[in-house]
Amino acid sequence: MTAIGLVFCFIYTLAGISGFVAFLVLGNYSGSVWAFATGAIAAIATQLRYLKFRNRLDTWYSERELSPLSFVGFVCFTIGIMGVAYHTAIEVLLKKPILPINQSEIIPIVWAFMTAKCSVLLMCTVREYRNLNEDEERSDLVQSYNETVQEENGDISTVTE
Repeated sequence: MTAIGLVFCFIYTLAGISGFVAFLVLGNYSGSVWAFATGAIAAIATQLRYLKFRNRLDTWYSERELSPLSFVGFVCFTIGIMGVAYHTAIEVLLKKPILPINQSEIIPIVWAFMTAKCSVLLMCTVREYRNLNEDEERSDLVQSYNETVQEENGDISTVTE
């Protein structure tokens, strides 16, 4: 499952970077800013998934360092939803055309939604890895407790959970 998530995060990163460049060239600056935000958030999620895929996440990040990334995801999700609402209101009130692209409000709506979606992806990725670290720590504690009980009792048999 990690490899599939890694591929999707990488695709979102490439889409964000290419959308940024394309809409910058075409003159839709708000769309290019939203595409850049999407690419940056997806790049963070891609890095986390890559480190987990290589089993090196715990050497780069502790549980304490992952919590602010979850908060960043929440803040970016909120900003993305606000961007969707703002650009939708502009589209409805001003009835801007879809073409030409530099005047379109549909493109920023789509990319603001993509930013919100990638932010949720980042929050879920951080939460998943934080829970994995907690489970590993619990299993280590149970194992060390079992070893301690065995040493105290002088038993060779294992202690059941």
